[in-house]
Amino acid sequence: MKISKLLIVILAIIQIYSLLKMGKTTNIAKYIRDGKIPNKLTEYIKDREENPRKYENLPYSIIEKELSDQSCDGFNEFVPKMKQRVYFNDFRRKDNLEFYINRALDRVYCEEDPKISIAAYELSNSSLVEKISYLKKRIPKLKVNIVIEGDVISKSKQKQSVIEKLKSIGVSIKSDAKVRGNNLMHHKFIVINEKWLLTGSTNFSNRGVNMNGNNLVEIYSKKTCEVYLKEFDKLWSKTFSRAKKNSGKIMEVNKDTKVIMGPSNNINNSMFRLISSAKKSIEISMFSFSSSSTLTLLSVLKRSNRKIRLKLDNLTLGLKIQFNGQRKRLKDHLTNLKINFESDGSKSMYHHKYMIIDAYTANAMVLVGSMNYSDSGFYKNDENILIIKDKRIVEKFTKHFEYKYSEKVTTKLNPKKIRWPKFKSIEKNGDELKISVLNDLSEISIKLKDNKRWVKYHTDYGTKKEFVVRGIKRKHDLKLYSDSGVLFQQLVINTKNSVIQIPRKQCTYNYLKSNMWYDC
Repeated sequence: MKISKLLIVILAIIQIYSLLKMGKTTNIAKYIRDGKIPNKLTEYIKDREENPRKYENLPYSIIEKELSDQSCDGFNEFVPKMKQRVYFNDFRRKDNLEFYINRALDRVYCEEDPKISIAAYELSNSSLVEKISYLKKRIPKLKVNIVIEGDVISKSKQKQSVIEKLKSIGVSIKSDAKVRGNNLMHHKFIVINEKWLLTGSTNFSNRGVNMNGNNLVEIYSKKTCEVYLKEFDKLWSKTFSRAKKNSGKIMEVNKDTKVIMGPSNNINNSMFRLISSAKKSIEISMFSFSSSSTLTLLSVLKRSNRKIRLKLDNLTLGLKIQFNGQRKRLKDHLTNLKINFESDGSKSMYHHKYMIIDAYTANAMVLVGSMNYSDSGFYKNDENILIIKDKRIVEKFTKHFEYKYSEKVTTKLNPKKIRWPKFKSIEKNGDELKISVLNDLSEISIKLKDNKRWVKYHTDYGTKKEFVVRGIKRKHDLKLYSDSGVLFQQLVINTKNSVIQIPRKQCTYNYLKSNMWYDC
């Protein structure tokens, strides 16, 4: 009886889904018959470029199947009036980032030599993967090259299957896995036909596109794309992180656009030159902020009567950083320095990475890209920063900052236990120590230091990571860190004992209260 009831429920769900899908198809066909949507591919592409709001929430895959004329006859390349545009998925009117990414990818239609180059920390958004697959099958001559962060793939079988699916249809994919000396390949950019660029803070995952607070910058410029393609070529040749030997200098594309590529020892100098140029104000909207040198500079500018405001993810405000010889929460350092800040108390990540210098002035500019303001962001990870002076773009970032800074979160957050990365077990195996670590937070990568040396040998099993320390000593000082240098847990163990036990109350962070992260 139970099985038959379950079967009836499943069949009912399938029937409802089919009816909904049929309803969408019928509506789209009616729109085309009524002339609300052009029935010719070239006219549809042009109309969607000029009237994006009309199409933002319509199913693109159904529309493309319903178009009666799929030829490229009479096609003229679309040249936008606005060469730079920006979209936010957490503003007053939320932009549908999936739509804008898919619309950009569709520009390979009717091109003589269509190309898509993607450098992505993560690539698992179902709509994006479906779109790439559809275009690759539809346009046989389309070249799609993707560079992906290896650690992200290794942690998830679902993400591995996505990569294998794309490879099976002829998409070329490389990663930084097993490349010695590399850190995170943290880029989030797409270059289309060598003249369209998408970049910003958005990871190309379902959470990144639809849930976490993010921005997406779209630029029509061959010169800007040339700079990004040079970076892509380095990654494609398996040259990552510091091996790229990037200068870290500011590269001028035109009077309104400049670019910095990382990592580099000089990025700090380039960033500090820009920050120090502020005459009136600095607004920073950031997911991760742990750079003590940047904090020092902000404190100096604060004393020089610059208006400084920070909008940060609540996770960042609760993490401890070393500053002026003291290890405290970032929130406490900012309070002591009398620097104004606001926490984002939403349930999703506040994942933006931008800074506005001298808003509301003739010299206003915005710095936006993939880089968090941390030592890893400056000196280790593959990163990009766009420096934009276009008044319209800066104004939109400024309005977004003002909206988020003054935003009052209505969701009441009750104290909630957080499962932070922690040691699970430690076993002796001959001349080796096997150390198991639990990590339920997929957004945070972890690493282990043993007696001041990083442990190289490890295996990922989803939420569990197993480290191997070769060569047992009498004492081992084990420290569990995040990639950005946050210390989660420290254990000093004596290997004379036959059984190594982990103390129950060894933790660094545990509770969420009043929208801030606290020690346990």
